[in-house]
Amino acid sequence: DAALAAIAVLRELSDEDRQATPDEQAVLVRYPGFGGLARLFVSEEELKEDRPWLARARELRSLLTQKQYEDARASTRFAHYTSESVIKAMYHGLTHLGVERGRFSEAGAGVGHFIGLMPPAMRQNSAFLAIERDELSAKIAAHLYPKQKILHEDFTEIQLLDNSVDVAIGNPPFAADSIMEA
Repeated sequence: DAALAAIAVLRELSDEDRQATPDEQAVLVRYPGFGGLARLFVSEEELKEDRPWLARARELRSLLTQKQYEDARASTRFAHYTSESVIKAMYHGLTHLGVERGRFSEAGAGVGHFIGLMPPAMRQNSAFLAIERDELSAKIAAHLYPKQKILHEDFTEIQLLDNSVDVAIGNPPFAADSIMEA
């Protein structure tokens, strides 16, 4: 339900061509991605006995374009966002290493939780480049963190200039088949 609520807000923001209010940002930040919601993408026939999921699946279809729907379905393998405790531990480690500010980047940024959970003193003196392949997640991140640079790109294809980033942080997505190839 958090995913559908966030998508509905995002659609309204797009239709009205405006930035999110703080109340809308509170809805957007709860967007979980579709990593745990693959059931929304099975056929209606498979869901016919499960009315709550069928209703959610139909609502999702009504909120997305065909391309967005296909991208969301494809993201179920990758869209598992990093937990708050892991993000805070990573920043604690950086602080312990003496990192107080810098030019940060995150590949596979999701909705930008690494931006939102950055320690305030570090965020005040830093810039963040978030790279996210999924269109919905990238748009949500842009509404949550309008002062940061959010790119809707495939991070495996982007080329950054040498020395343009001080700290690469994150928990990039991976697929089981890519581990098997390694």
